[in-house]
Amino acid sequence: MPTPSRPRLIERRFTQSIAAPRTAVHPLLCPERECDWLPGWSYRMIRSESGLAELGAVFATPYPSGGESIWIVTRHYVPTGVGFIRLQPDGLLVEIEIDLRPDGADRCFVDILYRYTAVSEVGEVALATLASAQWQTTMEHWEGAMNRWFALAA
Repeated sequence: MPTPSRPRLIERRFTQSIAAPRTAVHPLLCPERECDWLPGWSYRMIRSESGLAELGAVFATPYPSGGESIWIVTRHYVPTGVGFIRLQPDGLLVEIEIDLRPDGADRCFVDILYRYTAVSEVGEVALATLASAQWQTTMEHWEGAMNRWFALAA
């Protein structure tokens, strides 16, 4: 019988505060709609009936050091949350869960969980160099970009 494998895993959590209700935020958690509010975002849709985020949709994004990350939408609950699995060229599999909670009538909290798992020896190296501060900065950038977008749309 094979010995069970326990690849190294890192979880990161962050809560954003967005100046819009979750019914307005949820549609933006989509590869096509991210182009509207997240500067520099680009993607290539591989499979989607609607052209937008939906359960089972598959898309790719450029990876900074070359190649593409492949994403699949694993959860799509309007307006409470979305989930993705992303396979990166650096040997990391990333589970992403995003849950939206109301914060009064005109705001919401966006609870974000990233779970990184190394799926190869290369992934073990990538996991060991994953910087918490850089991830935090990315989450804060995303929060600021979405809030600026809603402020300009008002």
